[in-house]
Amino acid sequence: MKRRILLILLAVLTLIPAVSCSRGNTPADESGSSGTVTETPGGSETLPGGNESKTMISWISNGYDKIIANGDVPKKPSNSHTVYMAKGESEGCQISLRSPEDMAGVTVEISAPEGLTASASIEKTQRIAGKRWPDGLLPLDKVKSFDLKSGETSTVYIKFRSSGSTPAGDHKCTVTVKDGSGEAIVTAGITVHVWDFELDGEFAIESWIDIRMESLAKEYGFGDLRAGALPEEDMERLRVIYKLYYDMLLDYGICGGDLPYDILDDRADEYLNDPRVKVFTIGQGEVDEETLRARYNKIKDNPEWLAKALYYSLDEPTTRAMLDELASRSAAVRRIAPGVKTISAYYENITYDGVTDATGFLQEHLDISVPKLCLFERVGGLESYKKRFQAYRAAGNKVYTYVCWEPWKPFLNVFVNEEGIDHRALFWQIYDCGADGFLYWAANQWYDLDVNPWNSMQTIPWLTRDIYGDGSFMYPGNKFGFDDPCSSLRLEAVRDGLEDNTLLRMAKKHLSSSWLDKEIDKVTKSPTISTTDSGVFDTVRINIGNALEKALSGK
Repeated sequence: MKRRILLILLAVLTLIPAVSCSRGNTPADESGSSGTVTETPGGSETLPGGNESKTMISWISNGYDKIIANGDVPKKPSNSHTVYMAKGESEGCQISLRSPEDMAGVTVEISAPEGLTASASIEKTQRIAGKRWPDGLLPLDKVKSFDLKSGETSTVYIKFRSSGSTPAGDHKCTVTVKDGSGEAIVTAGITVHVWDFELDGEFAIESWIDIRMESLAKEYGFGDLRAGALPEEDMERLRVIYKLYYDMLLDYGICGGDLPYDILDDRADEYLNDPRVKVFTIGQGEVDEETLRARYNKIKDNPEWLAKALYYSLDEPTTRAMLDELASRSAAVRRIAPGVKTISAYYENITYDGVTDATGFLQEHLDISVPKLCLFERVGGLESYKKRFQAYRAAGNKVYTYVCWEPWKPFLNVFVNEEGIDHRALFWQIYDCGADGFLYWAANQWYDLDVNPWNSMQTIPWLTRDIYGDGSFMYPGNKFGFDDPCSSLRLEAVRDGLEDNTLLRMAKKHLSSSWLDKEIDKVTKSPTISTTDSGVFDTVRINIGNALEKALSGK
């Protein structure tokens, strides 16, 4: 008979004392259990992998630390957690289970009070250098149940979401994990504390992550788009799937680049009118004057539509000839479609003519300049490089930033086998850089994978097989019988990071600059210096949220 244990997890947050901000060559804790909010400061004591105990071991942690499936378990499992969030925000936590025996048909039930929505996903893992890193999130409202394997940790991601009308204060939620017979094996009480203010969309940065149609065509069995166009009937079915991916990103506060329908299609109007769609691409690469003019003629008399339109001139110029070509394309766009913003990313600050560098040259020919985040460190340091854009931004232009398959440590990125705190802190660095937007090259770069994306995230084999997850935050649901996309721990962290960025921009307006800067310095001091301690991160975020709540209340 299966052993049953009922573990009541009281929802009280215990803050971990702040430590100095530093980053070494070793990850914070590859067991995934260090830095969680526990009753013991630090919370880093662990037991070896496996489960010699004859009882279920379970623990709660924040929503971004990565719990290694074949890693260690905490010596003193955390038995308390509070999720802090503003109104109109999403935030998660995790419940990890280490079972002494195999168990099939495990289910999760969540009881949340009115005003909050909650969902659960089982974290799927990928083996990288011997470790089982969690990433893909398989929603339990789709697959209904999952299995536990003896001696391995299975982790459930719990996402809470508030609205503008959610009452402020503490909300008690209950999460019940049941075995295949329907008996409760773990019951967790979680407190969701909602601050008495709403995240203001006016402070949110713009974000653009491309959705690759050729990857969808390949993974969903339509064929190879690179080999030629599909029959229109198949393309229409493919657009339906593309729309699912676009809508999911939009729900996360991210624009997918190309709209689900061509701008000339009347069905695109719904998105053009949607205030959540802050940017969309009207074209890219070599200028097709006829197509650009037709699309421009549709949007030019609607100021709201025109203000959102972007043209991606040329990707990552690294030579003078490429800079000249970019300038030529941008000039054509400005001639044919005045008011459409030209945008391009670059990672090398090359010299153009011995006097002007790429940064200066691109400011003359782009409406949105997109230097890679590492340039804020490599070109004279953070404050010096930020000053390079002051006059540019004052003239009404914008600055985005981006990462891709590099930079690597000590810079932050969004790789599968990288600590989750890096993904959150990345957007605090984006705030520090003064960026108006975040650009990322793809959400579903699966085209070049040799296997199912759920089994491997070696997405750029033509460059390296040592990078996992570059250009891919999403997983195809069709592997489990549905067309919808599945999220990942990294995409959840990106969404949370964007919301953190909004919180910081609101705080900048309402709080003391000197106090806010000191708090942010505890998380990140430069593009190469950031904390590895999630306890520090959580404490700073809560401090800022509490201070902003007090300031906005007038108390």
